[in-house]
Amino acid sequence: MSFRLTIIKKYLQYVIGFFCAYVIINYFYKHQKDFEKIFQIQFTSLLSLAGLTLAVYFSDGIKLFFILEKSGLRNITLPRWLKIFFISRFINFYMVQGGNLYRAYLLKKEHQFTYTQLLGAIVFDTWLKTIVITFIPAVLFFFITPKIFIHHIYASFFLLTMALFVFIAPFLFKKTYFFFFFKKPLSGVFENFHRLIDNFSCYFKDKKILILFCSCTLCSLGLNILWVNICFNAIGVNFDLSKSMLFSIFVQFSKYVQIIPGNIGLTEVVGGYLAQILDGNLGNGIIVVAIERALGYFITCFLGLGYAKFYKTKSLDN
Repeated sequence: MSFRLTIIKKYLQYVIGFFCAYVIINYFYKHQKDFEKIFQIQFTSLLSLAGLTLAVYFSDGIKLFFILEKSGLRNITLPRWLKIFFISRFINFYMVQGGNLYRAYLLKKEHQFTYTQLLGAIVFDTWLKTIVITFIPAVLFFFITPKIFIHHIYASFFLLTMALFVFIAPFLFKKTYFFFFFKKPLSGVFENFHRLIDNFSCYFKDKKILILFCSCTLCSLGLNILWVNICFNAIGVNFDLSKSMLFSIFVQFSKYVQIIPGNIGLTEVVGGYLAQILDGNLGNGIIVVAIERALGYFITCFLGLGYAKFYKTKSLDN
């Protein structure tokens, strides 16, 4: 049964991948002038985008470091953690989940930090990050630009509904846990997830961690919004901050669930349709997401290879 599911999953990935490739190729074949916008980007704009990308990566790495420390990670310095963080991101480009396995293996071997602890920290990070980057913009949209829509739905209402749903999801799960506990073979999966939710309480008891987490998340969100705004303007599209905020939030969501390896093509299509809703042009969104992916790849390679080659473990720990 599991073998059949694996085969079906593979075929679905191929279908989705080919569909996304068809959408992108077909669009730019018919709208070649839109593709030429890439060559309008000035070198100073690329430098600004690269600097913002670096800032976001370091902010995310530092935030996760303090969450892991709260989860029980000991005897590791911030530079040593950043080395693991960036090398694992680099590996993920070439091997699906390879970087995550590398990270889990090193933390277990050198710091006795279990995979369950690591997974719990990552789940908490994703959960609270989703709440913060939906709730805060929902409030801003409500008071500043209340008439911005997503498919005839108020953006503030849409984001607030999403924030509330994500917030109550773990607690709703706990209420239904005992129903699933007796349902084989899912009982083991639900039991492990139940333990992860129980560990959330240790984070909520530490106000410093919550303040640091929210600050880093809002900082990353602000940098991402600025990145999107600069990138759209660099290709000659007037994209205001409210649209940049919506675009940034939903593109981040599209990366949470890996439907195909790296969601290559899929994130570009999501970005394209978002731009079409907000700006009326599918190609602009595809180009912006493609630039983000390309810059992210080169910067991650630079950081991953740089940390791996030029920094020794002992010197970092010292």
